[in-house]
Amino acid sequence: MAFRPPRQHASPMRIPANNLTDITTHLADKGWAIAADVLDATQVNALRQVVIDRCAPCPAAGTRLDCAVIQHAPAMLDLLRNPRFMTVMRACVGENEVVVHRSAALLRMAGSPQVGWHSDFDFAPTPPKAHDEYLNRGEWPNGAWFY
Repeated sequence: MAFRPPRQHASPMRIPANNLTDITTHLADKGWAIAADVLDATQVNALRQVVIDRCAPCPAAGTRLDCAVIQHAPAMLDLLRNPRFMTVMRACVGENEVVVHRSAALLRMAGSPQVGWHSDFDFAPTPPKAHDEYLNRGEWPNGAWFY
């Protein structure tokens, strides 16, 4: 399966990993942030392989998702030992709210339908039915999804 290398151009969305103030401000203002250059090429390639291993085969113009990837991929667990990654995560979600039950691998092939704007947090008034619905509700640390 061939993938294009990531674009290397500067973008206002890509905030240097050492600029924690801008990362957390953007996260608070927009609900998301991209911290640039947190991982080196070896780490990125290892994580790319995890996505392929967990989500392939993927139909042409299709999408596959694995919502339990960290439990099955040592390269994902290695993120928790990466000081730069953990510094950014702690700045974003706090010292005590980094959790490992929030991981997903998403493989989207060229031509797959776009996903509309949405929240990964469930604010529905109905009782929760699935594990993600339970984890996304309540007054306990919800942490953040690792994509």
